[in-house]
Amino acid sequence: TVRVWDMRSHTKRPIQMMADATDSVLCICVVGDEIITGSADGALRKYDVRRGQLCTDCFPHPVGSISSSRDNQCILVSTLNHKISLVESQTGHVLTSFTGHVNDRFKVQSALDPSGSIVASGSEDNSLFFWDLVEARVCHTMQHHSSPVFCVQFFEDTLVTASADGMLKVWRIALESSGGAQTPLREGGKLE
Repeated sequence: TVRVWDMRSHTKRPIQMMADATDSVLCICVVGDEIITGSADGALRKYDVRRGQLCTDCFPHPVGSISSSRDNQCILVSTLNHKISLVESQTGHVLTSFTGHVNDRFKVQSALDPSGSIVASGSEDNSLFFWDLVEARVCHTMQHHSSPVFCVQFFEDTLVTASADGMLKVWRIALESSGGAQTPLREGGKLE
């Protein structure tokens, strides 16, 4: 169930509940007036809060991660079958898919870099994977964690990764479609 609160009302009661998922909701992304969810039932649900509409796209495996492109025209959808799909927001059409990483047991996050030309993802084999968006080919991999990498998040030219090893790592990224060069900016300590 997805619940929405009005933070200005100072009440503990949600103003809206969306109970359409038949299994756990694993991820959520808010884009303008839309709430987009991914769930273990394999559904990508797009709730248009203003219009009161729901659009559902179905995948054959649980949806573990979703993120929107900067222009909100595409959604990056990671599923627990070693696949990341780039989905057109309006139609639900899969534009391309990215494979090569390991993801069939855990919720592993993927993200687009700020330029929108590179897809990054963690992997259950302790690696980071980078794909060229247009060619959908792996352009770089790194293995600097000692456990599965669950989270990746870009902040301009910085990439933050988090792993089951309890480490949060911060990287300065200089990615190019022809290959990437990554150097650690700083590696954080154990997460408590």
